[in-house]
Amino acid sequence: MDNLDSVRHLLFVGTFFGVIILDLLFVRFAVPIHRTEVNEASRLMRFSTVAVLILMILFSSWAMSLNPMWNGKEPGHRDQYEKITESFLNGHLYFDNVPVDPKLNEMENPYDPYARLELGVDYSWDHAFYNGHYYMYYGVVPVLLLFLPFRILTGNALTGYHATQVFVAAYFCGVFCLFRFLARCFFRKMSYAAWLMLCITVSFTSLWCCIACPALYNTPVSSALCMEIWSLFFFSKAVWGTEEENRSIAYAFLGSLFGALAFGCRPNIALGNLIAIPMLLVYLRKHRLSLRLLLKLLLAILPYVIIGLALMWYNKARFGNPLEFGQSYQLTVADQTAYGDRSLADIHWVTIANGLVFNFFQSPTLEYHFPFVGAAGVFLAYPVFCYVFLAAADDGTRLRIRENQLSLLLIFLALTAVLITVVNIMWSPFLADRYREDLIWLIGILCFLCIGFRLEGLRNPLEGSRWICRWCIWSLAVGFLLGANDAMFYAA
Repeated sequence: MDNLDSVRHLLFVGTFFGVIILDLLFVRFAVPIHRTEVNEASRLMRFSTVAVLILMILFSSWAMSLNPMWNGKEPGHRDQYEKITESFLNGHLYFDNVPVDPKLNEMENPYDPYARLELGVDYSWDHAFYNGHYYMYYGVVPVLLLFLPFRILTGNALTGYHATQVFVAAYFCGVFCLFRFLARCFFRKMSYAAWLMLCITVSFTSLWCCIACPALYNTPVSSALCMEIWSLFFFSKAVWGTEEENRSIAYAFLGSLFGALAFGCRPNIALGNLIAIPMLLVYLRKHRLSLRLLLKLLLAILPYVIIGLALMWYNKARFGNPLEFGQSYQLTVADQTAYGDRSLADIHWVTIANGLVFNFFQSPTLEYHFPFVGAAGVFLAYPVFCYVFLAAADDGTRLRIRENQLSLLLIFLALTAVLITVVNIMWSPFLADRYREDLIWLIGILCFLCIGFRLEGLRNPLEGSRWICRWCIWSLAVGFLLGANDAMFYAA
């Protein structure tokens, strides 16, 4: 661990000087890129954007390789994706390479952690156990998209954190493409500097934990975020990118495809598909609904039907229930069967309120070890996101949002983040810091839109752009120090 401690301190020092350098480059001396609108960026600026994106991918990939516990170099339960891939090739939906303790089969309730401890049962942590077999309750889509093809083509197993590297890189590209498209559609005054810093900030803040602990837990998270961001990009192209009906339907089909795949990665994050509802309403305001258009729209949502049925078959074949992904049978710190049949009526409003405070407004905790502070809620860890409240309080910003028919979209972005929090409360005995990744991307997109419309009303966009960049820089630094730095090296 001495080497890891050295790297951790190096990152701390690097963060400090990085803030100073970014502040100098993007705030004090970079006047031209603040005066240049993103839609009028020069060729040099576009090349710089690609270079920044490549550097972000290289940095995140390097950071994922630091901790042996999370990069596949240390044995443990974090190789479930590799093992289930081999089981699939052997024709089994369950792990055929993980031994089952006979005492586990004999237990009246094998999901009771205290009973397992009392009986001295040897079991596989965070596996789903059902009818004498171990199953993987994490999303199956990464297996089908990466692990199986890699195993078939190369004959070697793909290490879990490498899959996370791929999904993180694709997510970064999706954020840049989505924000570039939205800026071109709605934001005439957004500067290149503000746009670039918002892209960097939303990309990293959405995935700090994936970068810190890439194996197993964050493979389904990063894959779901990747699917959702590209789904939203194609849905946006369908609504605002073209007036040609067939082309918009083709974009919507791709949006549905990626959105449906997210359910096979992490269903909690896939609730982001609700954002498509207000986008559909905007689309229908622009196109007269007819029987022909209705049939095309039904074709566009066909991926939801096909992939949904496939996932339901997969669940029923394993657990006898098409809606059971396996979390109810997870062997972990609590009896998950107690949460599988929970309804909203079973949860006290105080529990929900505490969960919302935890996710959005939790203050950072002081720790005994470096970097001496723990994780914090979204709006405290990433101060730039507080711009959402400033925009909501500004009459001009709200008017421009209404004029562009985006009020309902922004409301859905906020409410979906709340809904995901409630679902996590219903399905889990507690909220972990890393569960915030399920919703930070939604707040990031909401923040980008609010800032964009706010900048449209400023008389001095240059000064506004500088302040946005400064907020982004400090959000990256504060967010890294409030948990990401420490999480990168924690041991489970």
